Amino acid sequence: MAGLYDDCRLTHPTSVRFLQIHGDHRFEFDAEVNCTLTVHDLDKSPPYRCLSYVWGPPSDHSTKVNGHVLSVTKNLLGALRRLRAGSKNPDGYLWVDAICIDQSTIPERNAQVSMMGSIYAQADQVIAWLGWEWDRIGDGSDDGRNHELEREDASEVAIEFIRKLGPAMREWMARGGNPWTQQLSQHAFDSPAVYTMLRIEPVRTKTWRALAVFLHRHWFLRAWIVQEAALAKSLVIVCGFEVLTWMDILDTSVFLQASGWFQRLMQLMDPMGIMVPPGWRPILFASLQDISKLQQASPKLGQLIAPPMQDMRAVASALQSRREEESDDIVHTFMEFYIISARYFDAGDARDKVFAPFALLRRSLERYQTELPRPDYDRETEDVYIEYSGRMLQHRTELSLLSHVEDRSARNLQNLPSWCPDFTQTAHSPFSGIPGLSYDVVCSRTKLCTFDAASKTLQLEGSYIDSVTAFGPDFTETHRTKDFRPWIDFCIGLAPVYMNGQDRAEALWRTLIGDFDGLSFPAPTDTASCFKRYLHVCVAQHIHSNVVDPNLVQYTNWAAWSAFDTLSSSSETAAASIPNVRELADFAEFWRKVFVDGYHRLGELKAECGPSDVYGLATGRVYSRRRFFRSRSGMFGLAPLSARDDDQIWLIAGAKVTFILRPVQTGLGGTDFTLVGEAYVHGLMHGELLTRDEQPIWKSIVLR
Repeated sequence: MAGLYDDCRLTHPTSVRFLQIHGDHRFEFDAEVNCTLTVHDLDKSPPYRCLSYVWGPPSDHSTKVNGHVLSVTKNLLGALRRLRAGSKNPDGYLWVDAICIDQSTIPERNAQVSMMGSIYAQADQVIAWLGWEWDRIGDGSDDGRNHELEREDASEVAIEFIRKLGPAMREWMARGGNPWTQQLSQHAFDSPAVYTMLRIEPVRTKTWRALAVFLHRHWFLRAWIVQEAALAKSLVIVCGFEVLTWMDILDTSVFLQASGWFQRLMQLMDPMGIMVPPGWRPILFASLQDISKLQQASPKLGQLIAPPMQDMRAVASALQSRREEESDDIVHTFMEFYIISARYFDAGDARDKVFAPFALLRRSLERYQTELPRPDYDRETEDVYIEYSGRMLQHRTELSLLSHVEDRSARNLQNLPSWCPDFTQTAHSPFSGIPGLSYDVVCSRTKLCTFDAASKTLQLEGSYIDSVTAFGPDFTETHRTKDFRPWIDFCIGLAPVYMNGQDRAEALWRTLIGDFDGLSFPAPTDTASCFKRYLHVCVAQHIHSNVVDPNLVQYTNWAAWSAFDTLSSSSETAAASIPNVRELADFAEFWRKVFVDGYHRLGELKAECGPSDVYGLATGRVYSRRRFFRSRSGMFGLAPLSARDDDQIWLIAGAKVTFILRPVQTGLGGTDFTLVGEAYVHGLMHGELLTRDEQPIWKSIVLR
C-alpha cells in the first residue's frame, strides 16, 4: 500500500496517523467501510480513541482508506462495522495499528512501536473489541454461528453474570469483606455460603464454564494487550453489541482468583493444567496500571502480582540520583518484570514477547532520562531472546530469570542456550511466580555472572549439592487420572524419617505444595488434614468419576490400594495425613451414593469436600511439568519433568532456588553444564544448608 502511505507520510519523530470512519449505516451493516487517514503530531493531537483487538488470521476482507482498497482481517472489519453502527457521523479520530502504521516498512514499524505506549496512554479511551458474541475465540476465525457451542458456553450468559458478580463483589468489600483472606477460599467451589455472602442467586456450573470461556477469548491472551489495557485512561469492553465495564470484569476476576474457584474452572476446561488460570490476566492488567506509574498495586488486587521492587517509592529516588549501578539494576529489573508479564500472552510475531513490554518499560522510566532499548524487527527471534536474557542476567543483582526457564520438553525454539527462556512458551509456572512465596537457598549470596554473547554462555558461581537417582510420577498425569498410588509407593521407598526430622508422610504433603499453603511458609500442621481429605476426594473421583449416574455400583477391589495401609500405619504422623483403605472405602461409598441419588445431594458432598479444596489449590500452584525426585543422599523434592538420572543439584550464587544441572563435556576435556530447570529440595529452601558445619564449596561454572 505504498500509494496510501505515500499520501500521508510521517514527517516528524512524533507524527502519527489517525483514522476516521465515515457513514452512519445503522441499517446497512454490511456496507463497505470508508475511512480517512490523516497525519497529526501526537504532542498536539486532537481527542482520539484507540482500538485494542486481536488481528486474527489473514483473510480476503478489505476496507477503503483515502480511496485506496486496504486488506484487513475479518476481525478488524467486524470491529470497524460495529463502531460505525454504534456511533455518530463522523466518528471522531481513531488509532488502529494495522491501518495507522505502514506494516510493510520496518523502520516505520520500529519507530511507531516505540511510541505505542504514549499513543495508548494519551488516548481519551481504549476500546477493547472481543469479537462477536457467537465467536468463542474472538478473533474472527469462525465461519458462522456454531449453535451447539453457543448454547453450551453462551457469551450472553457470561456477560449477564459478570454484570451481577462484579457489583456484588464491590458491595461485599464495601461491607468489610476481604477477598484475600480465607473468607472466600475456605469454601468449596459453588458453595451456597458464598452466594449468600455476596447476596446473589446461585448459578449452574454451566454459567461458570461460560464465564471461563469468555475470559479465555483471544483478546485476553494477546501480548500487546498487556500495555494497551495497562496504559489506558479509560477502558471499555465491547463484545458484539454488548458493552461491559472494565471494573465489572476486574472484580469478577478478583473473585475467581481469591476464592480459588478458578481451579475448578481449569479442571472443566483444561484437565492437563497448563492454561493460565481464568481471571489472572485482568488482575495483571490492573496491577500494571499502578506499577507503570511507580505506584504500589491496589490492595484489592492482593499479592497475585508481585511488584518488581518492594519499595516502589525508592525507585524514583534512585533514578533521580543517577547512581549508575543502582539505576542499571532498576532498569533491568523492570525490563525482566514486564517481559515475564507478557510471556503468558500470545503474539503473532514471537519477537513481540520482548518488544511489546518496552512500552510499559518506557512509560515507567523514560521520565528519568534513562536510556532504554528500541525494538528492532530486523533481528531473528532467537537473537532477540538471547541478547535481552543475557543483559538481564548480567545487569540484575539476582538471577531470577533462570527460574523462568521452562522444561525442555515444552520448548518451541530448540536453538536457544539452555539458560535462556523460550518466551514463546506461555505455560511455565516458576516457584517465584507463586504469590506470597519467597525462597532463599543461599541467603542472598552475591551474584557473579558474565554473559558472553559470542559463545552464548553464562559464567556463574555455583556449589554442587548432590546427584539425582530416582524419580516419581509425572504430576500432570497423576492429577489428570486422580490415581495417587504412585505418590504413596514413592513415599514408602523413602527413609521413615527425613533429614530434617520430619516423618516421610509429612515431607510428602509438604513437598507437594512447596511447603506453602497460599498464606504461610512453612505450611501450618493442620494442612495435613486437608491433604488427607484431598486424597479421599481424588480416590473417589478416580473410581466413580463425578457424574450423576443411578447405575454406579459399589467398588470392591480395595486390595489394589493396600499401599495406603502400609504408609498410614507406619506412624501416628502418617495416619494424620494418609487415609487407610477403610477410610478410602467409606468415603468412596458416600461419594457413590451422592451421585446415584442425584443433584439434590451435591451440597452435602461439597460441604464434606471443603478442606480438600484448600490443598488442591495449593498443589495446583506447583505441579505443572514437575515430578518427585530422590537424591543419592536421600534428599527429596520436585524436579522438572525432563530431569534424568545423574543430573546434579546445585546452588547458584544470586539465585534463590536450587537448580538441576546436567554436565556436558567440552572439547578441551573440561565440564560445562546445561540448565535443566529449577528444583524444590525439601528442607533446603530457606538457607538451611548454610547453617551446617560443612559449608558449600563454591566454584566457577559455565552454562551453555
